[in-house]
Amino acid sequence: MAKRCGNGDAGPQTDDLIPAPHNVLYQAHDPEDDRMTTLLSLAGEAMAAPCDEPAAESLCPRHATPEGGSAPPPDFAGLIDLAGHIRAFLDRNPELAAMTERLPEAIGSVDVLRNLFSGLLAKPPVPMVKGNNGKPLLTRREVEVLKEASRGTSHEAIGQTLGIAKQTVKEHFDHIYRKLGAHTSLQAVARAVAMGYLEMGEADLFGALAGAPIHNFGNFRTLLQYSGSEPEAMAVRGFRDIAAFGLLLLILASRTTAHLAQWHSGNPLPQGIICELSPEGKVIRSFGREHLQYPRAIAVAPLRAARHGFTPGHFYVGDRYRPEKGLNNSCISEFTPEGEFVRSFCGSPEIGSRLSLSSALAFDAEGRLLATSDGLTDAILAFSAGGAKVRRWADIGCTALCVSPDGTVYATQQSSMGSIIKVYDARGRLLKGFGEAGLGRVNYVQAVDSKGCIHTILCRDSGLHADIQVYNASGDLIHLKPIATGGAGCRIAIDEQDRLYFLTGGDAPGIRILTPDLRPVGKIGLKGKLKPFGLALGDGGKMWVCGEV
Repeated sequence: MAKRCGNGDAGPQTDDLIPAPHNVLYQAHDPEDDRMTTLLSLAGEAMAAPCDEPAAESLCPRHATPEGGSAPPPDFAGLIDLAGHIRAFLDRNPELAAMTERLPEAIGSVDVLRNLFSGLLAKPPVPMVKGNNGKPLLTRREVEVLKEASRGTSHEAIGQTLGIAKQTVKEHFDHIYRKLGAHTSLQAVARAVAMGYLEMGEADLFGALAGAPIHNFGNFRTLLQYSGSEPEAMAVRGFRDIAAFGLLLLILASRTTAHLAQWHSGNPLPQGIICELSPEGKVIRSFGREHLQYPRAIAVAPLRAARHGFTPGHFYVGDRYRPEKGLNNSCISEFTPEGEFVRSFCGSPEIGSRLSLSSALAFDAEGRLLATSDGLTDAILAFSAGGAKVRRWADIGCTALCVSPDGTVYATQQSSMGSIIKVYDARGRLLKGFGEAGLGRVNYVQAVDSKGCIHTILCRDSGLHADIQVYNASGDLIHLKPIATGGAGCRIAIDEQDRLYFLTGGDAPGIRILTPDLRPVGKIGLKGKLKPFGLALGDGGKMWVCGEV
């Protein structure tokens, strides 16, 4: 079966209407925003209560150094001392202490915290983003329609308020969606705010819609959202003047970090494992139990990786660990082919190049190790010097990536608006996008075969249903096959014969083997061995699967 998916040569059609950085193929990255969020987060971590138990060696990975140099880490000793004096003062004043105990009730919500910031801090106006022809993208009437939509108003009510027919309102939305590359009124309002057509105060829809996430308004605002979502994090010391409000915010970050540390200590640590399997599915050896917690990805270093300090044939495993240290909550652990642990490393102690919620690893055409980093960082990171150096390779909130034989990199960008597969050249330059999926559906790019065909997993209904999709290099869908996933995050690997090895989870975890035209030819059971998350293939039909015991 064949089907045309998007414009394989030029990306989505909205790109010619919406200038960068607001088109769907670009995610803005602000270094100043990164520096502010880094400082705030490091201060919160420094002020949080230290862990009682020393972490194991594998849970204290070495930080990488950002390429191009980095400023020395800040010293928060004075801040910690000042916060201690404030706490001691409140301990001597029960009345003031009682007031601070009511602080969570007073400002313990995202909306109240955002309004507090708006009232205390000057907000620079957002410049209006115009089209490539120099004219505004939205007409005056379209802006009026969006203002009403931001209040959660129906099409019929919008028509009554503006004195126009319901059908006319629908036509306005059709034009708005086409111009902004949106599919829903929430998406359109979010983009209109980010592009300077609506004031932030007019976007009441964000608070009105339960669970609606705010995206693309900067890491700092996102950090506030995450902190404000936990009432316990609001148990901070109150201050009245603006000068002290910065300290209030730092203590807020500290309390949030402490809350997360308490959550971690109240939950048993999982145990990760790597299993080496024969072609028949027999376990040859298993290793990594002493060093892994949440292994999510595994890659075998090719010969070219030696150029950048990685040992060919060694395994590099992406692992999410806890507690968070130096802003990193993921690390990469190295093992020999015999299963011996070598070392662990992570990203830098800066928000823009830290390793967070990493779920995919791959070696690029030059031998650098690429790793996804989510959660405020939103980038593909490139490690070199054996993991001692790191840099932002691409600005993208990425959930999956793979590298083709010619060095082209394919990565899935996911957001509340859906997902899209972005294509980069070997230098990290964005070429195009394809495989767009709407709300509630994610198209995870997984592997590229010898012919340059891209194999993806289109998940929907929280992964309960999925399709294996195969695209050619132009972005045309050429094969599709529904497949049972077991409700687990799935991975695909391709062997030298272009056969697909597909991980499944649920009550019957295992590996399904498919021919290049997606016909099943084998199955390997993993029940009782591990809960699989990552898969790598070697010569002679060997397989390595990482996951949780």
